[in-house]
Amino acid sequence: MTLKKISLDLPLPLFYKGSDLELEPHLPTVLYLGLSARESLEVDPYNQPTLTLLEKGFRVLSVDLPFHGKDLQAIKAMQRWAEIFASGQDFITPFLENLEKSLRAFFSRFPSPWFGAMGLSRGGFVAAHLAARLPLCNPLVGFAPLTRLTSIKEFKDLSCPQAEALALSSLQDSLYSMPLKAFIGNHDTRVGTDLCFSWISSLAAEAYKRGIRSPPQELCITPSIGAAGHGTSKESFTAGALFLAAQMRGALS
Repeated sequence: MTLKKISLDLPLPLFYKGSDLELEPHLPTVLYLGLSARESLEVDPYNQPTLTLLEKGFRVLSVDLPFHGKDLQAIKAMQRWAEIFASGQDFITPFLENLEKSLRAFFSRFPSPWFGAMGLSRGGFVAAHLAARLPLCNPLVGFAPLTRLTSIKEFKDLSCPQAEALALSSLQDSLYSMPLKAFIGNHDTRVGTDLCFSWISSLAAEAYKRGIRSPPQELCITPSIGAAGHGTSKESFTAGALFLAAQMRGALS
């Protein structure tokens, strides 16, 4: 099954895997953000959630994250993010605005019965911000999600107030009632196990404060793997995709 580009005039190019849009325009749809669209949808191990959802009959969309894509090295992207924020520019907000516009245009042409989002690391950061902006995006899954840009090594010793303002802790008003599941290693020193726990805990506290007696946020902490304990196992990728599928289908049952 080949990677396909959506042939609409959009602010950001959208790519997808799954049944052809013209043949099955109304499939349940998930946006998955990892690195580039091709890596998120086609390259192992990043595409493991994509494969699980395709087997369940979903369509999976993706876009290239900022400074990811053809002829760009993902390993250097976060350094570029830090440099730009340090210069006083916030490029994430315009990216989110364009992504929101692209998805709204897509769904006006191809309505879906369910739409959810999932993201890996920096993709989890962007997916959470998108979910806060786009009410039809529900539920949300984060694999080792980056929750605070200024916590990672590329931002060390830099003054980046605009980046700090984008911490996921700023999204409580929009996300407290959303079904959400995060997966994190027990010693992730890249994005911080403690920061991920704090984010989920604060969302649950906000939900409880607003009268939700069983807050819908979940956190799965597993033994760390990979560099800086930041890897995600195939089992976690699969579990996250299945959680998303179950929540989306349960919404209309």
